[in-house]
Amino acid sequence: MQKHSKYIFFAVVVIACVASDQVTKQWAEHRLATPNASIGPPQTFDIEVPPAAAGQTVRKFLGDDLAWTDAEEVDAIAKFRTRIDGKTSPSPEHALKGGEVLTITRRTVTVHPDFFHFKYTRNPGAAFGFLSRDDSSLRRPFFIAVSILAVVVILWIYRKVTWHQKLLMISLCLIVGGAIGNLIDRVAYGWVIDFIDWHWYDGYTWPTFNIADAQISAGVALMAIEILIGKGDKKAEEEALAAKDK
Repeated sequence: MQKHSKYIFFAVVVIACVASDQVTKQWAEHRLATPNASIGPPQTFDIEVPPAAAGQTVRKFLGDDLAWTDAEEVDAIAKFRTRIDGKTSPSPEHALKGGEVLTITRRTVTVHPDFFHFKYTRNPGAAFGFLSRDDSSLRRPFFIAVSILAVVVILWIYRKVTWHQKLLMISLCLIVGGAIGNLIDRVAYGWVIDFIDWHWYDGYTWPTFNIADAQISAGVALMAIEILIGKGDKKAEEEALAAKDK
């Protein structure tokens, strides 16, 4: 029974990890659309004006629709990054009509101006942009093969894990979930969608990443903690046995 429960736990956690990763990536795909100039043209997303919003200014409508976007960013979007029906560029005070479609480009959402943005990028490399500028035609199949191999190896390790190693179980689930999340992107698109941008004021910017990368990193950290705890428990057990023999 415990053996089956272990695999049910694995399936539930991995599915939750993959689902959270894919849902947030789709949100980024449709709502952020900040380009990576080295990879391709600017991405866009469309917002249709509902009849109830007719008469609102572009600034007011965008301010209500684009969550977590400060007033300065809304003004920049309204002035420079908005087209009506893909053609004209309206002024921020333009009165909208129901059914019009606003096309938005190059948007970054500011969560905290000094530390945290959401910024859409397409990363053809590994986690945190590693090898993203390598133009080799072998890059895509290489990363797909590595991801599949990693999942297979972790599944093999998971077979040997017992219920009392809960931290290790969780870490392996997180790593597999993150690997599968990014693997889906590579198979479907040839790149991975990244959108979480951390920085320290204007001095240092952490490479843009996604939920799958965060899951993998958390899994590796938990695995390291489990190894350290396991070594400590083993040493304490050996010392107790030695004291008992005396």
